[in-house]
Amino acid sequence: MSSRSPTPPVDPLAPGSPTGKVCEIKFDELGDIMLVITSPPGTARFQVNSSILCLASPIFRAMLGPNSPFKEAADLAANDISHTNPLTIPLEDDANALAVILRILHLQFNSLPPNNGTIDEEQLYNMAIICDKYEMQQALGYWYYQWRSSITEEEKTSVDSSSFPTEARGPRWLFMAYAFGHNNLFTSISKDFILNSQVTSSGELQRCGIPNVGFDLFMPQGIIGC
Repeated sequence: MSSRSPTPPVDPLAPGSPTGKVCEIKFDELGDIMLVITSPPGTARFQVNSSILCLASPIFRAMLGPNSPFKEAADLAANDISHTNPLTIPLEDDANALAVILRILHLQFNSLPPNNGTIDEEQLYNMAIICDKYEMQQALGYWYYQWRSSITEEEKTSVDSSSFPTEARGPRWLFMAYAFGHNNLFTSISKDFILNSQVTSSGELQRCGIPNVGFDLFMPQGIIGC
């Protein structure tokens, strides 16, 4: 077995990075796709394997799969024949959150944040947005609980949310439970909202006296209606 030390967690475009910075990470050195994200801190370029993306995400499979009618699939097929540079696909996702996800998909677990607890709420929420957008629940659902270490095994399966940490009952955590495909946790947190929230005369949702908790910002309209 190798004694090589784990690679530090990826953080390609950390807050405060100089404008115009370019970060390139080769998740697969032979990858046929280059995902490009341009944001105010700079540009992130991620070289990845299209087959892995298609396995993990039906959205990418619809875009890049062999039977896809989209231009990206045709361009990728042409690239395979000509053996040119990786096909560039621009995205608008959070670069740091996507980098962690791509580490998981490409089985680079030694480069993930250590100790199962170093992903903060903001980054985990951004990962949930990507998970929901590309329908990667099966690939990423397990990792949600690895990083959400303050939720005990009992709390994960309980439909009684009274034991949940307060911060795990907010609308972001409700969305994350939904996005990562954890039905029991979603039921627990939504039950807490139902029992402890009310709608004001102006139409705002209040929970525990806190006005406008932003339900509509974090949940699909169909879920809000239910």
